[in-house]
Amino acid sequence: MNFWLDKTVQSLHHQLMTLHDYLKLHDLTDSEFANLVNRDRTTVLRWRKGETRPDWMGLEAVSAATNGVVRPDDFLRVQPVANEATV
Repeated sequence: MNFWLDKTVQSLHHQLMTLHDYLKLHDLTDSEFANLVNRDRTTVLRWRKGETRPDWMGLEAVSAATNGVVRPDDFLRVQPVANEATV
């Protein structure tokens, strides 16, 4: 990987990326992501909307599935998404 691209990737990893933003960016549905983290679609929906937070195992699964882009501390800053249809 060249220097510029490596720095760009590092920069992306340090930006705030909520689960909601990540799913939109990667055009993933709640169901598709739920399969990646071995959870139910409604659980991912609640996480994405900020209604609940993942447990420790869920946080690890989300971090692994997103290659660290969505970090555990990102769930502490989640604001509920108002009146939005499922991704």
